[in-house]
Amino acid sequence: MVPHIIDLRLPAKEIIRHLRWTRDSVVLIPEKLITARVNDSDVKNKLLSREFFLSGTEGSTKVEEFYGWDAERQWECLDLLGLKEVVLNQDYHMGIRTNSGENSSPSPMVGIFSSGTTNHAKCLWNRRDHLVQNAKVSAEAFELKADDKLLFMALPWHVAGITWAFMAEDLGAHYDFLVTRRGEEADWIAAIQRIKPNYLFTVPSALSKMYNHQWWVEVVVFGGQPMSKNDYEKLGRHCRTTMQGYGQTEAGGLICVYKRESVRLLLKDEEYCQGNPIRGVNIRCSGTVDAPSTIEVLSPTAIVNEWYDTGDQGYLDEKGQLILIPRSQQKEMIG
Repeated sequence: MVPHIIDLRLPAKEIIRHLRWTRDSVVLIPEKLITARVNDSDVKNKLLSREFFLSGTEGSTKVEEFYGWDAERQWECLDLLGLKEVVLNQDYHMGIRTNSGENSSPSPMVGIFSSGTTNHAKCLWNRRDHLVQNAKVSAEAFELKADDKLLFMALPWHVAGITWAFMAEDLGAHYDFLVTRRGEEADWIAAIQRIKPNYLFTVPSALSKMYNHQWWVEVVVFGGQPMSKNDYEKLGRHCRTTMQGYGQTEAGGLICVYKRESVRLLLKDEEYCQGNPIRGVNIRCSGTVDAPSTIEVLSPTAIVNEWYDTGDQGYLDEKGQLILIPRSQQKEMIG
């Protein structure tokens, strides 16, 4: 028995609802991961020799062909791509552990591919109930209510998009999910103007492409890398409140949140603040402003039931808030 593969060409809500309610373990394989491997000459020759992909057909993509196959052929192809070993290197039949340490009925597992900022694609398995639990606490941290109108501009196969949509599904809140694709920025603006959400959830790279357009949302929630002072000033013209979330696929989603009013002047180093841990999450870091150090997390929704190294560096300020040093600056410091 192997987990089945969700067709990521489906509408975002279908992907999310399938993840939320299926009893089977599933794996999410982004398009760029398949195409990147196929472009490798050795892999390409192996695939063509097995007649997996049709060659010389204009308008026919590797991904369209891949999702058109039956499960057996898909997994055979993944084996040739060198992904099957990665996908199956975790025990996706892991059972739910109670406080007493006893195993009860198994929880479906979700395999999420993540490159983060390491440029090394990896498949991270977590129990679906962990993702759901993290989403419930995230809704609380973002101060969401059932009557809020939410717009998600993200990718439904990344942990942020999954977390956000799970929040809305469990709250019963109205939400729209727009998959952000390069070159479709005009559609993003049109969606905000048409839907008129009071919450917009997205990433800094998407926000930066919308600063010079007309739109307004009461609360903007974003994740990813810290934003610059200049970004905050531009974003402040489009919303009343910002909430920055810091999370990881390894943690099952959100780790901490920082809320600020957009009209207030940005304080020193405030652009690096990722905020306070959400309920149930513990953060430890012995670094200082002059000597940032490793950030470790202990979370009940993480893929491991122990402290783990996030791969990020920073420090905790006098209020116990996490200050995260961007990885680009970490590299400069190391250099």
